[in-house]
Amino acid sequence: MPDRSARETEALLARVMQGALVLGVGVPPVLWWIESRAGVILPWDRVLLPVLSLGFGLCLLAHRSGRFGPETIGFVALVLLEVYLVGSWLTMMLGFPELSRTYQVVSLLFWVPVGLAAAFVFLPRRTATVFGIAVHAATFVPLGAAVLLRWPIVAAWPDDTVPLLGNLALAMGTFIVLLGAISHLKSRAVRAERGLQALEQLATTDGLTGLANRRAMAREIDAAIALGHRTGQPVALAVIDLDHFKRINDRHGHAAGDAVLVQVAQRLGRHLRAADRLGRWGGEEFVLLAPATTASACTDLCERLRRDIEGAEFGHGDPVTLSAGVTALAAGDDAAQWFARADEALYAAKAGGRNRIEVRLRPPLPEAA
Repeated sequence: MPDRSARETEALLARVMQGALVLGVGVPPVLWWIESRAGVILPWDRVLLPVLSLGFGLCLLAHRSGRFGPETIGFVALVLLEVYLVGSWLTMMLGFPELSRTYQVVSLLFWVPVGLAAAFVFLPRRTATVFGIAVHAATFVPLGAAVLLRWPIVAAWPDDTVPLLGNLALAMGTFIVLLGAISHLKSRAVRAERGLQALEQLATTDGLTGLANRRAMAREIDAAIALGHRTGQPVALAVIDLDHFKRINDRHGHAAGDAVLVQVAQRLGRHLRAADRLGRWGGEEFVLLAPATTASACTDLCERLRRDIEGAEFGHGDPVTLSAGVTALAAGDDAAQWFARADEALYAAKAGGRNRIEVRLRPPLPEAA
């Protein structure tokens, strides 16, 4: 379960990253057009915005190629964005103060937190935190030094620039701290969820064979009964037991017996459909639940399983066979009645010489209206 959850998270992250990169390709040309029409575009942005769009396009192609992981692509794209933003910001403030009008100041710094938020989405928490601190320092330390050292360039700034810089620095620093806290809480929640999933897996999985255990199969049986009675669809149940299994343990030891159980579980699983459920009921006994399957079709399936096990080679050298009892869900069946009928068929198979399949039936389910 944890592995499946991790794969689903990675797939979602990949889709979100692809969407973000598509936006990264499309937004700079739109900004270029809007700012050019309004006459507020910075001189270097006439070149850098198309270059930025091209850079995101290359990241998108690299992401789609599958040759680089999401973290690598995300890091490169974010560095590209923040280098452009911070570089433009410092160039304007320290090199061309006459350009540092309200629109230019706000429009540049407005996008910096977007990159910081994306860092905490696509990068590991520690990497994102270091990235955020580096961006914050690159954004404000040079300007703070200019103010403290009374560089002549400061005199060319608008009168409210210094308090505005202090306010922006404090706000962005707070934003980074909050992002870090949210990311930390998310990490703890993910670890807790994975822990719960691991506990659930332990509680519902047989530790030896990896199949569903008795508790899990009991749930599956209850769900199949409810669905069968509601829809009238056929549902088959088979109880499978290895013949003379105690003899294997007595002759070759419990380790050999465990190896047989593992191999049998693996071989049985190869014959099942996606909807079928196979579990270890206990000891050398297995349960097969076959939704949307008649008793006849389930008997054919069990016969294939029987022949496969009969013809298999096991490490201890003795033959291994199985017997099975098959039944179908009938009107009025509860779990105990249904299982008892399959168990009755299994005992008949044992009494009939073992290595065989027996069927016990009652009237089938009525068709749903």
